[in-house]
Amino acid sequence: MSRQAKKPAAYKFIEVEQATDGVRIIRLNRPQVRNALNIETTFELQRAVRDLAATGQRVGILTGTPPAFCAGGDLRELLDVTAKGAEKAAGHVYKGFQGLVRAVRETPVVVISAVNGAAAGGGMDLALACDLCYSARSASLRQSWVRLGLLPAMGGAYFILRRAGMKAQRIIYTGEAVSGEEALRLGLVDGLFEDSALLPEVIKIAQEIATAGTTFVSHLKKLVHSQEKASLEKYLREVVKVQGKLLASAEFRKAAMNTLGLK
Repeated sequence: MSRQAKKPAAYKFIEVEQATDGVRIIRLNRPQVRNALNIETTFELQRAVRDLAATGQRVGILTGTPPAFCAGGDLRELLDVTAKGAEKAAGHVYKGFQGLVRAVRETPVVVISAVNGAAAGGGMDLALACDLCYSARSASLRQSWVRLGLLPAMGGAYFILRRAGMKAQRIIYTGEAVSGEEALRLGLVDGLFEDSALLPEVIKIAQEIATAGTTFVSHLKKLVHSQEKASLEKYLREVVKVQGKLLASAEFRKAAMNTLGLK
């Protein structure tokens, strides 16, 4: 069996399907919690992203099972982890959530996000961490970290400023929701499509990229990101130094419980 023909692996919290030759779709599949990221999901996504190159893919498309793209971190799990202290919480962030960002940036395969619904907190970070980002018209993006008293641990502030510049910094500070149209105007996303057309159009774009061949795509991505690795890594490491303490704070616990409707 050729690498291209290898059947996608089975997962618990994500789905993987072959769209066309050289193009694979990775879909977050926890719709009951709006595709929130628990630690197991982040590890499954890391595995699926790394498997793109191992199976001869040239483009991967990351999307979510409706109604959302990704609601960010799974707050119930985070509350359990943070109860064990700051060091445990920091390790959770570094290995799981930041490990996923590193996997997306380091794979030689081009990764495109198709934001088909709400992308909040880590969900927005993940969408912007991809090489290209396309949005459905009804989608929204929000840096909801600030409402929980947390830093954008998956690179959110870094990617927002890299994509849109200082004019978009209000999004980081306020946590306000940005519509798909506003995200396009600011330069946060690379294109906007009607909801029903989003995935078909992104697959077309992926096919155009895939025609260039594996080696060329790999070298091109390496060139595009050649100047960023040190600065992104510095950002991620600086966040970890602080985020564990923030996650273990009474302020985060109160905000998370309020968000979940718990007392």
